[in-house]
Amino acid sequence: IMKKYIINIYFPLCLLIIWYISSHYNIVNSFLLPSPKRIADTFFTLFFNGTLLTHTLASLTRIFIGFSIAMTMAFVFSITFYLIPSSFKFFSSTIKFIQHLPPLALLSLLILWFGIGEKSKIVMIILASFFPIFINTFNGISNCDPKLIDLGRVIGMPKKDIFFSILLPASIPYIFIGMKLGLTYAWRALMGAELIATSSGLGYMILDARELSRSDIVFVGILCFGFMGIFIDKCFDFLLSKFPYIKERQFNEPY
Repeated sequence: IMKKYIINIYFPLCLLIIWYISSHYNIVNSFLLPSPKRIADTFFTLFFNGTLLTHTLASLTRIFIGFSIAMTMAFVFSITFYLIPSSFKFFSSTIKFIQHLPPLALLSLLILWFGIGEKSKIVMIILASFFPIFINTFNGISNCDPKLIDLGRVIGMPKKDIFFSILLPASIPYIFIGMKLGLTYAWRALMGAELIATSSGLGYMILDARELSRSDIVFVGILCFGFMGIFIDKCFDFLLSKFPYIKERQFNEPY
């Protein structure tokens, strides 16, 4: 385990050393690439004065709300399409069309519809995270072993019990994978939304720092986005490790 850990941090550590040497000997412009020490000092300053925590909580709140709505919608649509196959055929073309629309391309329209408040950002997060969750959840339900379902019917299990005892457990690994992908897309969409129209959040902090020519704060915001994404990713990896038979599977679009 220790060897694997060392290998994982070897390249970032080499980059950090090169970065420190370049800054120390003024090989690169300190305005364009602040030194690691300066970025660390800025991080602790923003952390202890509450600025970083305020913007981070604002971003996490938007992610939580938008992602929760997207997950609920994906689950409801997946169950509906599984129980009523004709409804899936009816909506599949529309779903596929919306799926291929970049959320950032819709941001201007979302601002016209919902204003520059929280609604436009939440909708953007929903659009970005819905499809990975939906595709994987629908695949999980559709790929459930039909023999298990037939067995449940033979022994007289009610439809509710078949769903909660057979379909849902078989779909959980797929759902976790969809959630993991959905969160990745949600973070990217949030970054774009907060850079355009907001007064709080990590994206706003980065934009405001750019206007003030504070590249050190820009780096702090970017690193916060990255490290929070890694933390969430590792949490899902831990959950997926409980389902090793499905962890490495590749999923195709259901349509």
